Amino acid sequence: MCEKILAGLDNSILDGFGYKKILNDWYRPQTYLFFRFGREIVPLVIKDNLVTFYGGSQFNHANFLPENPELINSTIRYLMKHHRHFRLTSITNDIFPLLEKAHMRFDVPYPPEWHYEKGEIFHPETFISRLQGYKIRRSFKYAFNKKKGYSFQTLAFDQFHTLFPKLVQKHIEYFKERGLESAWEGKENLLFSILEYFEKNMHLLIRYISHRGNPAALYTIVYSEKEMILYFGGSLNKDDHYISKIWYYDMLEQATTIADRLQIPTINALRGNFANKRRFGFTPRPLYALVNDPEWEIRKDPNIREEEYENLYGRAFGSEMFEKA
Repeated sequence: MCEKILAGLDNSILDGFGYKKILNDWYRPQTYLFFRFGREIVPLVIKDNLVTFYGGSQFNHANFLPENPELINSTIRYLMKHHRHFRLTSITNDIFPLLEKAHMRFDVPYPPEWHYEKGEIFHPETFISRLQGYKIRRSFKYAFNKKKGYSFQTLAFDQFHTLFPKLVQKHIEYFKERGLESAWEGKENLLFSILEYFEKNMHLLIRYISHRGNPAALYTIVYSEKEMILYFGGSLNKDDHYISKIWYYDMLEQATTIADRLQIPTINALRGNFANKRRFGFTPRPLYALVNDPEWEIRKDPNIREEEYENLYGRAFGSEMFEKA
């Protein structure tokens, strides 16, 4: 019954029912907890006494909350009355002004998305010429000159299906070799299901980059007539010192060409800075979160300077206000 309510709600690629149902089936919540006011819905689920949005919290990148103060505050009152911990994250609209004073303390910092909004087709030579500082220009130009030694291929989905186990394993190993853990480790089947859904219902660009016959990078872009998302991808060889810039060159050339044709205003590279996003002109766009969970660590994104936070949000976080009180 709950999912039937959601079936007609498709706000965007990542806030649509199809994408979220894949996440939710993988998450396997124990209880559904939907709050409704007319046609406005707050779809929540419970697993291990933690309340999240429908679909869980991991990979649930976009959640729009109805700007209805009665609906939002009555939802929070219910959760507090029943002693439910909650993590309502990746909220795309700022509902802080709608919160009752007692609920403002649940407003916590959350890592922003990174968007490319240049409004023009990306040309590496032009990009390099605009960089400030001789050493930086030389570094980016040197990587660009190395680009001719790499092979670039747009994969059909059946080709990608064949290569997927090998490439996703390379992705996981790349993170391990850098002392990190990929968010997709152990969730390879979920990733494939998501990309398969994109292929069947949206437009999916899959680019594979190799060097001397060896995997160097992979990235995927999903897009509709209105939006574009750099969903999954990155370097596959930690010993290749040029590939992190080279695949960004290729990705921005491909993405901005499509975006220009379809008049898509922004390329959304989701959360996580990973250095190159800022270097290549991506800028942060705020996301919001309401959290009441003793295991949650309240902290700001270290990639965002304090003055940037002030410009992005134009206000303090509720959790900060209650700390000072």
